Parts: sequence; structure tokens; C-alpha cells
Amino acid sequence: MKPNRKIQTATNKDLILDYVRNNEGCTKQQMMERFCLTINQMNNILHRLKPSIALVLTGSQISRIGTYRLRTDEDIERFVVKPTIEGARIVHAGDLLAKKYGYKSPELRKPAKVTIQSGMGGSVYD
Repeated sequence: MKPNRKIQTATNKDLILDYVRNNEGCTKQQMMERFCLTINQMNNILHRLKPSIALVLTGSQISRIGTYRLRTDEDIERFVVKPTIEGARIVHAGDLLAKKYGYKSPELRKPAKVTIQSGMGGSVYD
């Protein structure tokens, strides 16, 4: 009988999360060797654990190494958009125009391509 992929993925996520919790500063390569996962499986799991796990890059240029640790509340607060003026609110111009004037700005369109028809029935681009 084939194993259920959702259960297997959930189990792998829990294992990786526990491993990072117990081994702060571990690398992706260490986790791949520990759990016998491919690079694609590892990337998929780490992408799903992005809210829980933070990537810390150390070094520069060629010697740059990425290590993983659990996210803290400070990490989460850093990504929350706040107004720069005390007591102000964040306004999106498109929403403001739609509410106030019932007007929505038109979608941006790509310019039409100028083409020359070939004798074979296809298009030739300038």
C-alpha cells in the first residue's frame, strides 16, 4: 500500500522543526543527511516552515553559509508594516479612490508589438 504523502510531509515537517529546535545553527546539508531527504524535499519543507524557522546568513561572498533557527516574536514584528507618524493609518491609493470617487485606475497594459507578416504565414519581429 502506498504511504499517504500528506502524512509523510507533516511528519517530515515535525521532525525538521524538532531538529532545528534542538540544534540551533544547523545547515540545510546537515538536515538532508540526517533525514535522508533530497534537496527538493528539503526546500519544500523549509518553505512550508517559513513562519516558524528563520534563515541566518553568515559570512560573505564565497564563504557565505546559511544556518537555521526558530523565529522569535521580534522577527515577526519586523515584517509588520507600521505607519511612520504616530496615530496615522496606512492607506492604499487604489482603495481610497474607489471608495471616495467610485473610480478604479485602469490596469497597465503592455504596448502592442509591431510585427511583419512573413510569406510563410508566421510573424517576424523587428
